[in-house]
Amino acid sequence: MTATELRNQVVTLYKSRLSKNKYTQEADRGYFFGKPEGTNPGYSDCSSSVRVVYKRVLGVDIGSNTDAQVRSKRGTVVDTTTGLYPNEDNLRPGDTLYFKGNNSHTEGVGHVELYIGKGQCAGHGSGIGPKVHNLRNYCRGRGVTKRYYKAIRWIPDDTTPDVIPANPVATAGNVLVTGGSVWIRVGASKETAGLGIVHKGDVLKRSGSDATGWNGVVYEGRKAFISAKDSKVTG
Repeated sequence: MTATELRNQVVTLYKSRLSKNKYTQEADRGYFFGKPEGTNPGYSDCSSSVRVVYKRVLGVDIGSNTDAQVRSKRGTVVDTTTGLYPNEDNLRPGDTLYFKGNNSHTEGVGHVELYIGKGQCAGHGSGIGPKVHNLRNYCRGRGVTKRYYKAIRWIPDDTTPDVIPANPVATAGNVLVTGGSVWIRVGASKETAGLGIVHKGDVLKRSGSDATGWNGVVYEGRKAFISAKDSKVTG
C-alpha cells in the first residue's frame, strides 16, 4: 500500500465521523468511532480524534494529546511559520496541523487539526464534531495568540519499493506478510473492521482459525485475519 493510499485511509476514516461525536476531554474521548463502535454518538477532542484514526490505520500511537504528539519522534515536521498560514505546497492530506494556545504544553501548542487537502482542515474543537473548515479562514480566525504553528507528517513519502527480506525471520506455525502494507481484520472479509496495518516482512503467530482466502493470525492478543494473497504460512 502506497503512502498516498494510507493517507487517504486516514482522511476517509476521519471524515466518516463528521458531526457524529460529542466533545469531551474525559475518559470517553477514546470512543471516536462510537460507543459502542459504529453507533452515535461517539466522543473525542482534537488530539484524541487524530490519535485514534492513526492508530487504526498504522497500528501506532502518535501521542495522547497535542503535547505528546509534538514531542513524538515518530513524525516529521514538514512546515513551520511565524505567520498565520501554512504553506500548502508543503502539506499532504493526513498531515496534522498544530496551533498555539496552551502555555503549559511543549512549544505552547494547544490544538490540532487534520489537513484533508484542497484547502481544508478538519478537527474537533468543541460541541458536536469533528467539523470541516476552510484552512485559511480557520487560521485567520484563530488570530495571533492561537495561530497556526507547524505541521507533522506521520506517513513518509514513498522512496523505494517494498522488498521482501532475503532471509525473513519466521518459524513453523507463523504467517509471513508478503504484501506491501496490509490490513489485519476482525473477520475473514474485506467488509469487516480493520484492526491495524502490518507490513511486508512482518511475522505473525497463527491463530489456528483459517478461512477460504484468509489466514487466521493473532494480532495484539486477539484472533484476527489477514488476506492469503498478501501472506503465507511458514514452516
